[in-house]
Amino acid sequence: MTNVNGTLFFVANDGVSGYELWKSNGTSEGTMLVRDVHPTAHGLGAPSPWYLLEEVNHTLTNVDGILYFPASDGIHGFELWRSDGTLEGTYLEKDIRPGKESSSPFWLRELNGSLYFSANDGSAGEELWKRDTDGTFLTTNLRLGPVSSSPRYLVVVDNSLYFIADAYYPGLWRIDEGDNNVHHVANVSTLTGNYYSPQASELTNVAGTLYFVGATEDGG
Repeated sequence: MTNVNGTLFFVANDGVSGYELWKSNGTSEGTMLVRDVHPTAHGLGAPSPWYLLEEVNHTLTNVDGILYFPASDGIHGFELWRSDGTLEGTYLEKDIRPGKESSSPFWLRELNGSLYFSANDGSAGEELWKRDTDGTFLTTNLRLGPVSSSPRYLVVVDNSLYFIADAYYPGLWRIDEGDNNVHHVANVSTLTGNYYSPQASELTNVAGTLYFVGATEDGG
């Protein structure tokens, strides 16, 4: 559930439209379906993306009074959508991976009026993307070519966005407000044979300090 200027947005299934975007002002009369994005599939996709909500949290994200979320209308695959709470104001923001293939925008996070998320345009692999007043674009390609760096566990701390990504080995990365350059913070992996195993997850902001689940070199 996500609050956007006093309106609560959430995903629900009324038994007719399937899993779709709903809104509520706290009254029975003010609780309603926003838009049936994928009417033929009875949901926001087939299968619905909402089973990922627990794994990839904050999928519904408020940025300056606009709700952003991933959805499929059955034509474009899972792409970035937006809604102002009206039928006319709920539409595809950008078809990042044209056609029925999905760019799968997940890990949506807001940083001072900009939206950050991971997505795959089919050329650069799964990388960090940004949506601001200049449009929606690839922020950085940490792992060149079609191989993904897979940005994940995005979290905002003060005026910076932190995340884990695999630039040939898993590491902790940071991007600052107003800066499209991504900075390497620390390695968070252990070399086991010829394989780097990730050693960090669940990034969390606690009163301006970044905490995460990690492991020592001996696997503890």
